[in-house]
Order: sequence, then structure tokens, then C-alpha cells
Amino acid sequence: VNYYKVELFEEGKLVVKTVEDARTWEVFEDGSELFIAYEMKLPGGAVVQQADGSLESTPFVRGQGEEMTKSAGFPPFFDLMLNGMHQFSKYEVTVAPELAYGSAGDEALGVPPDTPLTVSVQVNNCYPVEDVSGGDGKVVKKRTRKGDGWAAPRAGWEVHVRYTARSSSGAVIRSSGEGEDAPPLVFRVGREAEAGLPRVFELVKHMSRLEKAEFTCHPDWSGEAEPGMVFAIELVTWMEVKKLHKTNDLVSLKLVEAGDGYERANDGASVVAHMTISTSPGGEVLEDSVAKGEPMTFVMDDDTVIPAVEQAVKEMQAGAVAELEVPPEWGYTHPLAEARGVDPAKAVGAHLLARVHLVSFEKAKEEYDLEPEERATLQLRKKEQGNKLFQQGRFLLAQAKYEKSVGLVQDADFVDEAQRESVDKVRMQCHVNQATCFLKMGDYDKVVDHAMKALTVDGDNIKALLRRGQGNARLGNLDEAKEDLMKVLKIDARNHDARQELIAMRDKVAAHKKKEKAMFSKMFADNKTPLT
Repeated sequence: VNYYKVELFEEGKLVVKTVEDARTWEVFEDGSELFIAYEMKLPGGAVVQQADGSLESTPFVRGQGEEMTKSAGFPPFFDLMLNGMHQFSKYEVTVAPELAYGSAGDEALGVPPDTPLTVSVQVNNCYPVEDVSGGDGKVVKKRTRKGDGWAAPRAGWEVHVRYTARSSSGAVIRSSGEGEDAPPLVFRVGREAEAGLPRVFELVKHMSRLEKAEFTCHPDWSGEAEPGMVFAIELVTWMEVKKLHKTNDLVSLKLVEAGDGYERANDGASVVAHMTISTSPGGEVLEDSVAKGEPMTFVMDDDTVIPAVEQAVKEMQAGAVAELEVPPEWGYTHPLAEARGVDPAKAVGAHLLARVHLVSFEKAKEEYDLEPEERATLQLRKKEQGNKLFQQGRFLLAQAKYEKSVGLVQDADFVDEAQRESVDKVRMQCHVNQATCFLKMGDYDKVVDHAMKALTVDGDNIKALLRRGQGNARLGNLDEAKEDLMKVLKIDARNHDARQELIAMRDKVAAHKKKEKAMFSKMFADNKTPLT
């Protein structure tokens, strides 16, 4: 037994039976161009009008009104009939004379007066049309191919498009090239002007992958004097581009190929990856596992590859491919270059380009699964790694190691008192070292914060008192700074750094008072009005 959905409109004067439901859900908005296959018959079965619905046929424009519908050669009831219909579904429609050609009929079509009609209908294609320039009509978009999904590229991402720009008469003005083999136009979303492109390319950020659309543009958007320019644009693909947050946004990652699943390598994970690293500009290859035919293996957070690669791998899934733009501070040091068999003269201080294919990884035990003794061992190791990075002048990386060292023992339950004291001592040293790193980087609030954390372990620690004093001095908290620095000298009267800091504070206060005195003297000299 077959069941058909039947809907009645206009008090039963229009009956729509769904013969085949394609289960698509998009409705046809006003302005959309529809390519409709239909066959309209008289009660005896004679066909009076038909169309194949191909892209070469005349499109029906939704919402244009009955008169324009008739002048375009379509039955007057088409707009009403399309309510509730969906693309690719098949329908049989019965139309009462009042909604068809009425008492007059249509002699040209061969429709007698007061004749009901039946119509077999299928909408083969729909080109949605909309104003995409904020309602001023300066850019009208017609989508000619639906894209893959709903995702769209974001600001800064790299997009690859093919396009053809035509004048209102149809003449090709410029294009990205002929045929599928022509290289696409490549640019970054939000940087269209930098690439010398007209404003219409800004609208690519609203397109989905593989979508095709035609944009009819005002000169403000086309960059041409002639109105009515049409840009046919296909968004071939895009690549996610982002700054790696933990590099202070200095390292840029472009995701060339997405990986599988959701798992990511953690600290201590064993990683297998192909890497090609070259200088930029110049392109001299420094490392290339692809050319050697064998991927590299390394352990995450062991500092055996350039730090930019480790940070990138933390953002990737197995199978992913990424390209990195690496500034010198996230590239090679002299010891690392020598350890990797790279010429330090070429590598150290160089801007780099790195291509990383994360083949696979095996995760290490998560922190919450570590025994207290394992945490204590790893805590000391991370502190030592931080010390090495500090000596190399890599303060941001060093403080991250100290942070890791502190975090490892934060919630650990140490039964042995001696072990607890040893762990607390290392934790205190890491906070002092973090304060020193932030002092070097000019982040004085964090200097004070980490010095205070160290002092909760040892309230008389000279280095922690000194760092808190130095941080407060630079923040202008001179009374607090003086108190800490004087306490340092009380413990160690010969402490050079504390004495120098106090001298600098005294000179700063004196200079400030002298400036204030000069300012007030000038104020009173300029104002001759006697005081009352």
C-alpha cells in the first residue's frame, strides 16, 4: 500500500500531492532562481505547456508577482504552488480554474475557459539570490552551487578560489585562469586589499567549501568604473591559519591537512613525524626527513626539536600536516643546532619555515596517573630544563618549564615528610626563577605574584624578597619595595642588587620631586592673580 501526502491550499482550490519525497528541507526564498521541470495538462490529458528544468531553460524567479510570472511565460499560480515544496521532490498539483486562467482561459496555450489543470512538478535546481552588502543593493549574490556543509573560513585563514569577472555585457575582464588545472587565486581572509583585490572578495568569508556564486557588483565593490560587473567565484578550499597562543602569538600555523580523531600528544608522548625545515627568506633546507625517507622520532617536552614544532604538535591530530612560520626565538639555539647536525651559522637567529606531518604518536601517562615519586622526579627534571633555557635567554620557554614543574606537585599526596620538604624547596625555587623570567620580560605584576608564592614557602628567602622588591619598585609601589629591600640588607648587608635598587629608587624619587617643584614654580609664575 502506498501513502501520499496531500495538502490543500486556497480553500481546496489548489491541491498538492507529494509523489516522491526527496527529504530536502530548504525552502525557496523570494528572489531565488528556480529551474523547474513541469508538465501542465488539460483534464483529457493533453499537454499545454512543459519545461525540462535544465540549466539552459528559463529560470522562474520566486516572488516576482503574478503579472511578471505570466510575462516570463510561466503559469500565474506558480508562486502559490511552490509554497511548501522542496528541491528534488516530485509533486502532482491540481489547480481550480479560478487560480489558473479563469473564465477567459488562454487561447495561445489552448486552455479553454473555466478549465481545471493538473501539473507534474519537480524543482531541479535552486539558485538563491540575496543582497549581501547590508541592504543597499550594491552586491547581489546568486548561489549557483551549494557548498559542502555550513562551515566558512575565518579571518586570517588562507583561501583558494577560482573566479571570472565579466562586464554587464558578458565580456571577460579578468580571471584566475581557464580550466580545472589552472592554479587558484590564494589570499588571506581580511587581507584582500593587501593582495590587491577588490572588495567583493571579502564576501568569500561567508561561503562554504566548494560553493559557487555569482556576485553582481556596484563599482564600490568591483573596483571597476562600469556598473553591473559580475564575479563568478568558486571557493575551492581553505586552510586554517592561527597564531600559537603559548608562543605569545609569534609562531603562525597553517593547517594544510586535518588529522584524524580528537586525541593530541601530551608531554612525554613518543612522536613520529616528518619535518622539513628551511630558512626564510632564501629557502635553504636545514632538516628534511622526507628526503631521507625516514620520519623523525622525538619525545614531547624533551627539547630535542625546535620549540615551535613541539608547540605545533600539541595542536595537531595524528595524520595532520601543518606549515609553520617561525621567528628566531622559537627556532634553533647553538646547542640544539649542533645536536641536530645543523650548521649553527645558518640556523641560529634565522627566520624559519617548517612543514610538519604528524605521522603518529603514543601518549605518555597523564599527570593524574603518576605516583608521587614519579611526580617528584619529573618536577626536578622540568626545573633543570627551565634552567637550561634560562641560560640560553629563552625566558618565556623557561618560565613555562618552571610552571610545569610547580603544577606537577600541586595536588600530590606526599606521605614522607622529607620528600615533601624537598618538593616544596624545588617549588619555591621555581617560583623565584619564574619571577626572574618575568623581570627579564618586563611583566612586573607577575614578578610580584611569583615572588609572593615563593615567600609562602620561605618567608625569609633573599632572592624572593629581592624579586618582590624589584617588581614593586618598577610598578611604583615604592614603600612596599623599600620594605622588602631593607629586609634583604638586614639578612645580607652586602647584597649588591638590593643596594643598587634602593639607590635607583632614591634617584627616581629625587627626580620626581625636582620635576614637581619646577612644575609648581612655573604654575605660580604664570598666574599673577594674588591668592585669597
